[in-house]
Amino acid sequence: MTAPLLFHDPYIEWVQQQRAEWFDHDLGASGLVLAWDWAAWGVDLAAAPADAPNGCGYEPLRCRIAARLGVRPEQVLLAPGCTGANALVLAALVRRGDRVAVETPVYSPPVSVARGLGAKLVRLPRRADDGWRLDLANRDAFMRRLEGCALLFITNPHNPTGQVLDAADLTRIASACAAAGTVLVVDEIYREFPGAAGVPSAVGLGERVLVTSSVTKAYGLGGLRVGWIAGPVDLVDRCAAANQALLGRGSVVGEWLVDQLMEREDRWRALRETIAGRVEAGRAAADAFVRRRGELDWVRTEAGVCGLVKLPAGMSGHVLAARARERGRVFLVPGEFFGAPGYVRLSFGAGPARVAAGLAALDAVLDAGTAMR
Repeated sequence: MTAPLLFHDPYIEWVQQQRAEWFDHDLGASGLVLAWDWAAWGVDLAAAPADAPNGCGYEPLRCRIAARLGVRPEQVLLAPGCTGANALVLAALVRRGDRVAVETPVYSPPVSVARGLGAKLVRLPRRADDGWRLDLANRDAFMRRLEGCALLFITNPHNPTGQVLDAADLTRIASACAAAGTVLVVDEIYREFPGAAGVPSAVGLGERVLVTSSVTKAYGLGGLRVGWIAGPVDLVDRCAAANQALLGRGSVVGEWLVDQLMEREDRWRALRETIAGRVEAGRAAADAFVRRRGELDWVRTEAGVCGLVKLPAGMSGHVLAARARERGRVFLVPGEFFGAPGYVRLSFGAGPARVAAGLAALDAVLDAGTAMR
């Protein structure tokens, strides 16, 4: 008899089963799709190194990321995207039987990795009626949930609701983790989005705090597989050892390309301004759509390009996503994948015209009553 899969994520499996020809409207993507013209940026692809030393990452990019975060280069490890960074952190720090605390709703791949490693999951709920905030008001209650936990994994800005923990909240969480002997891991991938400049980083909040991120979501560079882990040297070194054992090394060409882009600071700054305008226009359109539809509700997102939309009582996110695909050729993601039944993840980063067309198509699906319970 075949043994059950140790590492399996239903959300990623479902996403990879969706085919581009099924859709005309993308209201489900968790990041941006950008058309990159390397020549226009003055990047000579013929100069890209086929190989170079990069045991901890291509050194110029590693230094550049460190400078952006205000840490030393040895506190940064480049990794294959943020998903890869999260997996390396978990592989380095979690052992079978360890308790791992995770927020709910949650971006599921790191949870699937923790489960595959044999961890026991402890859920920390974020409630819609409290603005999808973590309940930090009662420190003793929060500490009890962390008791015996090897690691706490959270996202900031939160994936999938787009809500932001401020500096005071992050400090409280880091302090509680330090007292509990728990490593705090903060996935900050949505902090890369322009317009999220006011979102604080958790880097530097303690000797047991790691952050992860990448260029995937905000810049449409997911195919390059370039992300990073940053934090105290001893924890980063443990992640580097896991990287050597599991992956060997990262993508030299991908890391070189990202460094070339970030090196062109004026163009990078202009790109970020363009993206910021596009995202804010999409956010406003999505908010107006949800508020106009009396049967829907959401907590307006603060950062990133997606949020959770609440459906009428008894309606399944899976059903609405399927009907939106079949009747409107609209891509939506069921909230059930994130631990939020009765919701869908609505994204608004495709650009104003495309978002408007997608919302109009979804309007027609809802008006026709095809989103059946």
